Amino acid sequence: MRLIAPPFRLLSVGLILLLMALLTACGGGSSSTDDTSEDTYAVGGTLTGLEQGHTITLQLNGASDLTLDHTANDNPYSFAVKLPHGSAYEVTLPAEPPQHHCTIHNATGTVDGAVMNVDVECTAFPVLAAGGVHTLAMKADGTLWAWGQNNVGQLGLGDTEKRDTPAQVGSDTDWAAVSAGGAYTLAVKDDGTLWAWGENYFGQLGLGDTDDRHAPEQVGSDSDWVAVSAGRHHTLALKADGTLWAWGRNYFGQLGLGGTTNRNAPEQVGSHSDWAGVIGGDRHSLAVREDGTLWSWGQNNVGQLGLGDTVERRRPEQVGNDSDWATVSAGLLHTLAVKNDGTLWAWGGNGFGQLGLGDTDNRDAPVQVGSDNDWAALNAGQRYSLAVKNDGSLWSWGWNDFGELGLGDTDDRHAPEQVGGGMEWAAVTAGMYHTLGVKADGTLRAWGRNDFGELGLGVMVYITSPLQTVTEADWAAASAGQYQTQAVKADGSLWGWGRNHSGQLGLGDTDDRHAPVQVGGDSDWTSLSVGREHTLAVKADGTLWGWGQNYNGQLGLGDTDDRKTPERVGSDSDWATVSAGTGYTLAVKDDGTLWAWGRNSHGQLGLGDTNNRDAPVQVASDNDWAAVSAGSRHTLAVKNDGTLWAWGRNSDGQLGLGDTDNRDVPEQVGSDTDWAAVSTGSGHTLAVKTDGTLWAWGRNSDGQLGLGDTDERHAPEQVGGDSDWAAVTAGWQHTLAIKNDGTLWGWGLNLYGQLGLGDTDGRHAPMQVGSDSDWATVAAGRYHTLAVKDDGTLRAWGRNRFGQLGQRTYRFDQPQEVPGW
Repeated sequence: MRLIAPPFRLLSVGLILLLMALLTACGGGSSSTDDTSEDTYAVGGTLTGLEQGHTITLQLNGASDLTLDHTANDNPYSFAVKLPHGSAYEVTLPAEPPQHHCTIHNATGTVDGAVMNVDVECTAFPVLAAGGVHTLAMKADGTLWAWGQNNVGQLGLGDTEKRDTPAQVGSDTDWAAVSAGGAYTLAVKDDGTLWAWGENYFGQLGLGDTDDRHAPEQVGSDSDWVAVSAGRHHTLALKADGTLWAWGRNYFGQLGLGGTTNRNAPEQVGSHSDWAGVIGGDRHSLAVREDGTLWSWGQNNVGQLGLGDTVERRRPEQVGNDSDWATVSAGLLHTLAVKNDGTLWAWGGNGFGQLGLGDTDNRDAPVQVGSDNDWAALNAGQRYSLAVKNDGSLWSWGWNDFGELGLGDTDDRHAPEQVGGGMEWAAVTAGMYHTLGVKADGTLRAWGRNDFGELGLGVMVYITSPLQTVTEADWAAASAGQYQTQAVKADGSLWGWGRNHSGQLGLGDTDDRHAPVQVGGDSDWTSLSVGREHTLAVKADGTLWGWGQNYNGQLGLGDTDDRKTPERVGSDSDWATVSAGTGYTLAVKDDGTLWAWGRNSHGQLGLGDTNNRDAPVQVASDNDWAAVSAGSRHTLAVKNDGTLWAWGRNSDGQLGLGDTDNRDVPEQVGSDTDWAAVSTGSGHTLAVKTDGTLWAWGRNSDGQLGLGDTDERHAPEQVGGDSDWAAVTAGWQHTLAIKNDGTLWGWGLNLYGQLGLGDTDGRHAPMQVGSDSDWATVAAGRYHTLAVKDDGTLRAWGRNRFGQLGQRTYRFDQPQEVPGW
């Protein structure tokens, strides 16, 4: 039976077989230890987490095999094996199923009148495909997702608009395999049908014409396709009968059909029916046959065919005489392959060290890369290479102008170098200049060039180290108020803890909480913002809700009465984002309009006066607002065109307008159009540009600007010279920021240890918080800080007088995990 595992989630497996059931299965009596033929069931268990269509084989004592061929959808699956008492047993997994990582717990034990229990955990990985500047991922539930460039419909979403975060391709849940070419995509479904979309100038979609497609369209009517590989402009595919088919561009004979004429529909390559695997490079092709021989054809100007010369081939020709090739991958002008013995081989173009041989000399025949024999998987990018070893370590080499090697810089490498120190990589795929990898826990990482959102991070900045993108971890958002904390989990539930004197936790009372408590029973919360003593949150249906202190009408409910539980703001259901400041609130709707309400003593609502409002009022008539941040008494916002705007109190120059005059309507900050994100504190402001640089201005009495001194600034000034900042949050008088490599940095006021640096000394320039490089998000309150890690755990530090850290200790000066999260 085959089990379907939810994607990106590790499933625990309990293997408990009751002795009473075992005795019943054996006729109801006990058995003698001398009788080895009719002994009781001694080893048994259940199995969950195995994706449908896969088989798992357990090995007992290194000899007897127990193969579980899953064909049903019952979960869990129970099994039992008869083995003699009085013996020690070991259960192992000789080989993991494709696209899975399985761990066996309690694998050894002695059977002596009792059941030997074994725990198995399996993770189903997403299947990745990186094209030129677009990306596809297939989840274990059979859904297909796409992001990146989409100018010719290569994402299959029915339009030509690029995406910078994953978007589902249709609603089908039966995708089995996917391959991304230069600007087009091919995919196979469970029923063996083949589908294509994107660019079709050379007929590479196989649809009988040269018209682009913006959504998946079936290739012919056959239903026996098993694998497909999309090159730059040509396609190769295998059928269930072992035949090989090709179509698309053929200028260099890369289709293997004996000529150079393009094809716009599948045509069989030769007459062999024993092809086992195939890969399409930029303009050359390679394939492995069932007998382990390797074959190549197409362009060969730098020896990428491995045939000992630089003459192109128009039909498949065997590479040497070896018959132990296991897998192969082709880049722009180079080729990589692994043999059955785990050795790695390379040949072709080597101008950037992409062969990993320690130099930049081309090779026209296979040459072994080093002497290691533990290579498990590989992928050749445009001019660079990546490979995973049996121990789960990831290695990269070659061209690195955009950080596609994931080594934290942009320097080329001429030999394999390990990416980080982790040993948990399961798979990797390389595009033209971007890379994606899957870890053993099923989470997805991305790095490299990101001009079109191909990394799926939601922002278009280059990343030089692996950064988590698509994740199913147990968090969605967290926000820190003055002395309280609220957060949304991945299941849409809302939680609160800390001070609650005005009902700001939404729990129906005014009692403080020292640990997370769920707010109501709803599970459709998507985002939230905690102000000084009030909270606003958006639900999945676009409705907006408010609770807590309401002295200035900051809840937007038409009055000034506090609320102890969430109450809906008006009747609109098109709210997109919200930001809660000190006694006032701003929010953006789906149509790009900006709305404000609450305290307006310094014009922070942007409405042209200083009168409070107790219900949402539109700010001007613009409808191109992208994001907004409400501070203590000043507001900053970014428009869709990348311009930055400011209004409200400006006593310390926190508006960045070059003076200290208040503004009661939005005014543009400078003339730059590359602002990506902004965060406002008590009297200071931080912002990140699209090039990854960090800028600061306003009050600086405690060094919260990070500029190395305590002088205030009235206009944006760059913080250091780094250009790898990913996110920033401004607290009351301290600042935290995350870099692209996942490291966390803090500076400013540190009276209660809110910087997380292990002491209470203030800092005037960014200093790294510990040595971890797996921070995902961070939020700063008045004197406390919260941050979520890549694994979904939540950390808190700083002042804890009201339990805002989720514990009862007075304060922490280093990050501490929030219990029970």
